[in-house]
Amino acid sequence: MSANHQTQFLTRIRAALGKTADAVGKSRDRLFPQGPTEDQKRLLAALKNQTATQSKALLKKLVQVGNDNNITVTPVKNYAAAGDAIAQLVSVKPPEWSDQKCVAAWNNATINKLALEKRLASQEVLVHRAPLASAEAPQIDAQNRSDFIKIVSDALIGVTGADFCIADTATLVMRTRPAEARTVSLLPTIHVAVIHKSQIIADLKTLYTILRWDPKAAATGLTNCMTFITGPSKTADIEAIMVAGVHGPREVYLYVVTDEMNFIS
Repeated sequence: MSANHQTQFLTRIRAALGKTADAVGKSRDRLFPQGPTEDQKRLLAALKNQTATQSKALLKKLVQVGNDNNITVTPVKNYAAAGDAIAQLVSVKPPEWSDQKCVAAWNNATINKLALEKRLASQEVLVHRAPLASAEAPQIDAQNRSDFIKIVSDALIGVTGADFCIADTATLVMRTRPAEARTVSLLPTIHVAVIHKSQIIADLKTLYTILRWDPKAAATGLTNCMTFITGPSKTADIEAIMVAGVHGPREVYLYVVTDEMNFIS
């Protein structure tokens, strides 16, 4: 359809609906605003000026709601402590899909801080990282993706970060990027996530405001996929009996880096 034909077609539709071009423009502006509302501006300002007390309150709520959703939420002082906690978790979990334990992990700056390879060397547990793109190969080839999916499907634990965590529902929000494969959070028996306290937000309203109007979030934009994870996989399809781990991990652990020794007091 040419631009002229499109204009004629839309004009006939507007006429049939009794709408003027000006009214259509105003409706479009309501649906796709060019700037945040006053309420959204206040919310963004409050996020920028969030106090330590408010951060503590969000974390306490996250811990409580996480427990209600079978998520083990553990505040830790720093990324080294998170790495130690994950190593301890690996040590007490028996292998499930093979004789040899292995861990699949994202390949980004946050997960690199955990130094998992070093911490798990004494246990002889291999850490498999999501494949990275490069300047020479900006697209990860199909064979590398296929090989990594096979590794992840046999892994006991998958270690990821997250973009945000919603305190109201203890929901992890993850935007898909290179080296941050969704399979790491979906296929292993145990999903471990590591976030910083600054990534905890109150609710979905806050999330959508950040994604639409926060300059830093807007720079990243919405990726091809954004995943919401609230606790272990579960279903009650068969005889209305709740069963965990049917479509994904049976256990979820969340470590929150607080930068403080006694964040919850």
